[in-house]
Amino acid sequence: MPDPPPDGQVALRIEFAGVEDARHLRYGFAIFADGELWAENGGIVRGDKHRARGEYAGLYLALGRVLAHFDRFESLDIAGDSQTVIQQLRGAWKAKGMKDALGFTLYKLREAQRRCDERPTITLYSPGQNARANRLARGAARGL
Repeated sequence: MPDPPPDGQVALRIEFAGVEDARHLRYGFAIFADGELWAENGGIVRGDKHRARGEYAGLYLALGRVLAHFDRFESLDIAGDSQTVIQQLRGAWKAKGMKDALGFTLYKLREAQRRCDERPTITLYSPGQNARANRLARGAARGL
């Protein structure tokens, strides 16, 4: 992972995804700093098989990585292809059965808001726009 740019002088974008199949619930995320890929990861989520839990795991871990490396940043765009998760993050939909995952993620998001010069944006992507995060989530079960 490259060194982060000087404090407060970076525009960040997080793309996250969750994928489930018969055996695994997986997550993926990619973090871009000033338009360049800065970090990416994917993995398997243990526990119940609610697809949104994979989405939340990817976003939660990506926010954790951002907060660990950046004290301040100019802007933060969070993008995913799950309408359910995006609407829950925006406060438009209730988090039925997902209150713990939403709560943990919102805690990290509020901390990111305190460090951000602008209010973070939350964007709903079409699945094609979220190809990198989806690829990482799918590859997690294969050890990629």
